Amino acid sequence: MLHPEEISTGGKRHEADGPGLLVAIGVSPYLARFANTHGSWSPASRCEDLLVSLSDQIWKGRRDQELANLVTDKVARMCHREPRFCFLELDHILAQIASHAEERLEYSLKELGVVVGSRKT
Repeated sequence: MLHPEEISTGGKRHEADGPGLLVAIGVSPYLARFANTHGSWSPASRCEDLLVSLSDQIWKGRRDQELANLVTDKVARMCHREPRFCFLELDHILAQIASHAEERLEYSLKELGVVVGSRKT
């Protein structure tokens, strides 16, 4: 990992470096692109890019309502379902995942030996 500090402080360097690192270990360029696109979504983004962006945020316990709405709308259209029903299901799943974000981040930082504040975790 080239930029472990970005787990706790944020940053964009991992997005630029990620695709090359992934391709170097055998990940297809099509999938490796997610490393670069997960932080810069828009309403025009493909559904799979939006899902990766949403997953990245929820893993850290963050919620972006605009992003969740975009995912909900795209998934509802693809599944021929009412957006409100998709939203209720998605919201429940996201809440469960986000509820353990602090533990995941703390574990990741500890495993990487990232210094947080004045102590090493």
